[in-house]
Amino acid sequence: MKKFAITLCALMLGAVTAASAADLPARAYSKAPSLPMVAAYDWSGFYIGVNGGGGGGQNCFHYIRVDGGCHNPSGGLAGGQVGYNWQLSNVVLGLEFSGDWADLTGSHVRPFGPWGTMHSHISGIYMGTARVGYAWDRTLLYIKGGVAWVDADYHLTCNGVVGGGICLPVGATAERSSVTRIGGVVGAGVEYALTKNLILGVEGDYLPFGTRNETFIEPPGYACGAGVGQPCPIAVKQNLWTVAGRLSWKF
Repeated sequence: MKKFAITLCALMLGAVTAASAADLPARAYSKAPSLPMVAAYDWSGFYIGVNGGGGGGQNCFHYIRVDGGCHNPSGGLAGGQVGYNWQLSNVVLGLEFSGDWADLTGSHVRPFGPWGTMHSHISGIYMGTARVGYAWDRTLLYIKGGVAWVDADYHLTCNGVVGGGICLPVGATAERSSVTRIGGVVGAGVEYALTKNLILGVEGDYLPFGTRNETFIEPPGYACGAGVGQPCPIAVKQNLWTVAGRLSWKF
């Protein structure tokens, strides 16, 4: 009996010792310092930057009684943007103004009078917009909308004696209208914060300007429906699109 008691005590002591030894790694792990969490990128603040890309669209002309046809202008653009963002959790709200030099040109021969070619040139594109987006740390996906205006020039040049019509000398400007068109803009883009301050992005926009009657001025000796030397009203329908890469610096 005495030997049995001694043996039982020895077994119990061994079991307690083994359990304590097995618990050491778990306790040591629980006391190890935790790694610091990496803070998400903060999109709030002012920014300023540059952009560049290209654009296109459609310009259609309608005289008082006849269709003047359409063409699709295209070309490049370059400029800058300035704005401010507010971040609320993952939602990012912003206001932005952008201005671009542009060289979007196009032309077509008038269907009812092949002796004349209609041209268009967009020389400036400006947008004031509100933005709303969703941020995943350094990546921001957003949509935008607001007002846009462009500097546009439309003019008709002479093709000579063609199809029973006469417009001379060849290359002379017979009708011209230089205007500022105001319309809307909707767009979308994505940006990525390369560093705390440097942001790279790409954006696409659609600018509908609708149809508006423009007054075309004629030099002496040329006529446009209303009579020689009289102003010529032409309805111009214009829609544009742009795609541009962006590089911004956030303060």
